Amino acid sequence: MLQRNEGLGTDLTERQLRLLRLIVSDYIASASPVGSETVARRHGLGLSSATIRHDMALLEEEGYIAHPHTSAGRIPLDRGYRLYAESFADDVSLPVADRRRIRHQFYQVEGAPEEWVRLAGNILARLVQNLALVTFPRAPQARLKDVRLVALQEFLALLVVILQEARLRHQMVGFADPLTQEELDAIAQRLTAAFQGMSAAEIEASPVEFAPAEQQVRQAVVHSLTADEAPAREDIHLEGLSAFLRQPEFSTSPDGERLLAIMEVLETRSALQTLVTRARAARDLQVIIGSENPREELQDYSIVLMSYGIPGEAQGTIGVLGPTRMSYPRVIASVRYLGSVLSELVREIAG
Repeated sequence: MLQRNEGLGTDLTERQLRLLRLIVSDYIASASPVGSETVARRHGLGLSSATIRHDMALLEEEGYIAHPHTSAGRIPLDRGYRLYAESFADDVSLPVADRRRIRHQFYQVEGAPEEWVRLAGNILARLVQNLALVTFPRAPQARLKDVRLVALQEFLALLVVILQEARLRHQMVGFADPLTQEELDAIAQRLTAAFQGMSAAEIEASPVEFAPAEQQVRQAVVHSLTADEAPAREDIHLEGLSAFLRQPEFSTSPDGERLLAIMEVLETRSALQTLVTRARAARDLQVIIGSENPREELQDYSIVLMSYGIPGEAQGTIGVLGPTRMSYPRVIASVRYLGSVLSELVREIAG
């Protein structure tokens, strides 16, 4: 389901709504203002140009479309894009051939979540010819899956902490006495058996007693889990920048200000962080159009986002950032399908 804009209401007739859809879809395809004669000639509505012009004037008065400069055509406004997106969002899906190709590509990748994230971003960017963003699935509370210790020197080992969503954290651990690899393996096995599935707080509160070296590793594991839970920037993987910047909104810009502004957004990531956090809390796919964006620097763009994974256990975000003149049916269908594929993969990891 699409999370809808509850503040949007319309008294448009079916004819006017159909006309609005045609104007929006034609503008998305051409990036040029759409005139009444073009609509009449291209779509065979059985209406006169005068009737179409009358309805276009009404759509303009209601704030769905605008009349740029002296052009005879109209372009959609955010309100028009919103109604357009909501009019079909729950019914669109990717063609069967695309879905089969996507499944095949994921079957070719080893079962590493990092590879899934990169592949999903690459596929999504190619499908929609805009900027795709994907975050790694994270749990709200880090929980231990496995502990590994690798001998580096007599008194030094590498601790590898594997989290339940298949992410890794590692740190060096120094010991007062020399330990062999066999002894390190035994320590790792005891800690994994005692604390598997627990959070940092639960491990600290556990009454289980250990030898000094084991206790030292236990504290290092707690430190790793605690660090993973600390508020931090999401690792947002981006794909499709070149296709995004080839959109007419950039290629026809009279100066570089718009390009510089969006490059700063992508470099700092703070505005994207806000959207990713918002998407995690939402249950449905979100379409955020132009001025609906909470961040001013993104109000020339639209973003389609959805959370994937297992709610409360391991969730990531997948989405598309592009001009408001994006192909909403294609983008929504692509984000929704790839989100469902990633959710299946996360469930497989969780067992």
